[in-house]
Amino acid sequence: MRRMWLVMALFALLAGCGGGTSGQPRPRAEQLSAEVLSFDPGGWAPRRVAALSDAPIHLGAFLSWYGGADPDAEAPEVTAEPDTTYLAATDSTGCRAPETVQVWRTGTDLQVRFVGGADHEECVRAVGPVAYLAVPARQVRGVRTIGGDLPADAAGPGRLTDFVPLGTVRLDPAAAELGDTAALRDRLAAAGADPGPALDRPVPAGSRGFAFVLAGCADTAAVLLLGDGRITADLTGGEGTNCDAAEYYLATFDVDAELVPDGAVPVR
Repeated sequence: MRRMWLVMALFALLAGCGGGTSGQPRPRAEQLSAEVLSFDPGGWAPRRVAALSDAPIHLGAFLSWYGGADPDAEAPEVTAEPDTTYLAATDSTGCRAPETVQVWRTGTDLQVRFVGGADHEECVRAVGPVAYLAVPARQVRGVRTIGGDLPADAAGPGRLTDFVPLGTVRLDPAAAELGDTAALRDRLAAAGADPGPALDRPVPAGSRGFAFVLAGCADTAAVLLLGDGRITADLTGGEGTNCDAAEYYLATFDVDAELVPDGAVPVR
């Protein structure tokens, strides 16, 4: 009986101290060597959003997760580098505009920390800084979460449903919401451009769909940009290519209706 009590006491002691086979030591937080590509300490992001990508991130598409895309803003020019992962992140820091940003890793979780700056008791609007960084790929290998949450899609909330090359026909940029495309169809027909079934695909329940005619050069895809009052799109994939004449594309998207800013309309 005495031996049984000793065994039970030993098990209780191990459980209380985190011992046994499941009591692994907690991983230590390690600061990563992140290069800051863009940093807006006075942004207005309402919440934490973060994304990882092996390719440079279209910042406007990422900011569309909270309707923060500004098509007129000058985006940082980022060239893809080998063995590099790209990280975009926002957070809400109350009335504090941070001075810098750091990236830490604990186990399989990344933490983007906006540090420095003075805490104020009051502010006109809450501060939501935005950071765009490059980190060595080896340092983020195996990461599963950022701030405890799954990473957002780096391409933004818009889902590209069709991307139709229209050739070098003469067209003006145009935009329409799917379901109200009569004027856009007439414009394409007058130019001899064939949209195929792109304008006829049904929009999923709970979503809204948008179509854009875009001018570019050797582009391969497009991203949806959701901003204050405006919904636009931008071509991607044609960087560094020269064309003798503009090439036109029809890009269609769907997006969760709840993510479309109130009163925003598609424009070009």
